[in-house]
Amino acid sequence: MRSELREDQTEFVDTNYGRYIENVKRLAGDWYSEEFRLANDIIYGAYSSGAEGDIYVGRAMGTSTSVRALEATFKDIVYLTIESRRSAPDLNGKVVFVDQDVEIPRGHRIKRLLKIVSIEDVPSHDK
Repeated sequence: MRSELREDQTEFVDTNYGRYIENVKRLAGDWYSEEFRLANDIIYGAYSSGAEGDIYVGRAMGTSTSVRALEATFKDIVYLTIESRRSAPDLNGKVVFVDQDVEIPRGHRIKRLLKIVSIEDVPSHDK
């Protein structure tokens, strides 16, 4: 019975991940590339793990597209950017992804906060 449960759980996760990747492809259009797969996996993993905190991703890795695709896939996600913060979306009970310099407005009771931290490529240390 345990193996049956594991198979069911894997199928459930794969179904959600598959819907998420379809949304990534739809949003990215011709810009979609397997090169951005790591960023997609990091964003999806951060959400599905139930964790909160900082998410470190490389610059220009399709992170915004990944988060917007996640937002389109699951109803409990809000991506808060400097621009969307002004429109004051309802954040109560939501998993909120924020860009580096974006603060949560007062008075919201969010479920979890995931802060996107963009990093540059680490230079090699050639001798």
